[in-house]
Amino acid sequence: MQTLPGSHKYRIAIVDDQPDFLQFAVQELGQSDTFEVVATASGTPEFERLIEQRPDVALVDIFMPGANGFEVSRRLKQADPQLLVVYLSVDNIMQYPTMQEQLGDDTFVSKKWFSESYLTAVLTHYRRTGWVPASWLPEAAAAPSAPVVSGRD
Repeated sequence: MQTLPGSHKYRIAIVDDQPDFLQFAVQELGQSDTFEVVATASGTPEFERLIEQRPDVALVDIFMPGANGFEVSRRLKQADPQLLVVYLSVDNIMQYPTMQEQLGDDTFVSKKWFSESYLTAVLTHYRRTGWVPASWLPEAAAAPSAPVVSGRD
């Protein structure tokens, strides 16, 4: 288990249509002092609340029924243009050139390799490039913590 120096945590939102993966991801990331996790399926009332909670990072499944991951991330980024999006999929989407174009500056993590330490490594890379989670900034100190919710109980 990795812990960040100081009291900073990443506010992580997970949006996925697979209840098993949502449960796994919440358990995996919840074991760490590094993450504060909110998980939901898109199109639920919890998703609307998630937008208001302004996470630092959104983990978004690409292939979901209804609104796909790119549509979900557009909605999230309308509320916070600085939001870091990490796309998720079981498939290796990097083999599809059009998918690479759609990712833009965001990144992709395979669900097959998903873990707390892997996600921490990805976020450490972004931190080294100058990205700072919004919740770590002084004006965010008064913002309430996000409760853990699930769109599928």
